[in-house]
Amino acid sequence: MAVCDTNGQWISENEEGSAFLKGKTEVELYHGEVVFQKIYPRDVSRAYPEGKVNMVIYPKPSLVQFSSMSSSVEERVNALDIEPLLISDVIIRAKKKSTD
Repeated sequence: MAVCDTNGQWISENEEGSAFLKGKTEVELYHGEVVFQKIYPRDVSRAYPEGKVNMVIYPKPSLVQFSSMSSSVEERVNALDIEPLLISDVIIRAKKKSTD
């Protein structure tokens, strides 16, 4: 998973130099599904063009080599055959502080 602005420029770090996304942004694909848990942005989106960012979920080629034996359940999928998922126009706002 990665983030880019509305102009297509990748956003890897916030203004303080920390990674823009906090959490595990790389997970394994299993049976055609992937789950991202506890992913948090470390910055708001107002500093980026149009005040929005885009989330991009894309495959990376695996370094793991599978055995030549094929299974009726498992099938090897080439990462290049999977199109990226784009979640566009995401607005990230600061969390409101409670006045309790």
